[in-house]
Amino acid sequence: RHMAAEKDATVPELISLTAKTGGSSILVTSITDALAFLVGASTVLPALSGFCIYGGVAVLMCFVLQLTWVLPMLALNVRRASDNRYDCCCCFKSSVDPHEIEDPQGCGCCVYFPSCKPTD
Repeated sequence: RHMAAEKDATVPELISLTAKTGGSSILVTSITDALAFLVGASTVLPALSGFCIYGGVAVLMCFVLQLTWVLPMLALNVRRASDNRYDCCCCFKSSVDPHEIEDPQGCGCCVYFPSCKPTD
């Protein structure tokens, strides 16, 4: 979405905008979920305590992986798209100029919301 809105922005600026808008919500939900699991680890039931410890650590690891893997992969995808390369075979460039999506909701809204289709 930022790539379409910020045409002159560099890849690091686009990733920064993405992390700024989505990162705070990921941070808050990860912290609250991990805290809920880790507080649940104080139960006297050993099986439930073990589950809560593993659940809390897993949520924290998912947050770390979001920062260390998903954002860099997103940056690589932005570079691929701006270089007009194919999705699956990114070693080949497309000879067709990329078309702009004019609908601000994206091209997927027509699949899920048929009333959203453009009228000709």
